[in-house]
Amino acid sequence: MDLNQNFLPKSVIPYLQWVKLKPSIATLKIKGSIFSYKNNSFNLAVGDMNQNGIFNEVGIDHLFIAPEGIQEVYIHDITSISVAVIQDVNYFEANGDLFKISKIDPKATFINLVNIDDREDVVPSMKLIDKLPNIEFSLLDGSIANFKDYQGAGKLVYVDFWGLWCEPCLKAMEDLKKIAATNRNITIISLNSGDDIAEIKKYISKKNINWINGISTKSVQRHFHQNGFPYGALFDIDGKIIKMGLDPIELNKYLN
Repeated sequence: MDLNQNFLPKSVIPYLQWVKLKPSIATLKIKGSIFSYKNNSFNLAVGDMNQNGIFNEVGIDHLFIAPEGIQEVYIHDITSISVAVIQDVNYFEANGDLFKISKIDPKATFINLVNIDDREDVVPSMKLIDKLPNIEFSLLDGSIANFKDYQGAGKLVYVDFWGLWCEPCLKAMEDLKKIAATNRNITIISLNSGDDIAEIKKYISKKNINWINGISTKSVQRHFHQNGFPYGALFDIDGKIIKMGLDPIELNKYLN
């Protein structure tokens, strides 16, 4: 089934909604809008990466997908499974539906999509991140947990990315300790990047950090749009994304 999406002039995504994190893309041109198919709605956009006024160059320009209603979308090259370089053939998955992008207008005034029923041998180049990922990660004791294990307890879930080598992260840890001590309705999961497990254990023992602690990987980082330190993602009690990229100070403001 062919699905035509007019990017302009229909509900264009506010420019500042696509938050730019690198000087090289500080003036990135992005066009997108809310796309709806049956009961499925999401933000879909294309980016003119070399800023030549053409939005559909294979191997150069990018596709972006984000949940409807999310306040900010972080862009940092291809650090997320919700971003992809445009190829000759492009597939993406959103809320269980699989789509093929059959045409992108050079000026990004429209995009043509095809809903795909036969998923055999189809590997989507990007996937919508709108819920707490159903993926595994390693705890510090070597056991394996799934992020979904912490959903459904009537609590918000905050996933924190940090490192001992990151001074702002250590300051953020102190802020998280205060939040954990005063808020019973939030589950905190801190994922360390790049440190020796023995050193991590020594630090969290010294600082009396008693929430969930694990190890980050590139795969996990891509599922959370993670692209800097410290970095956090907040999910509601049903596992739906509230905001990506908020640090403990912003988290505290949200909770209060």
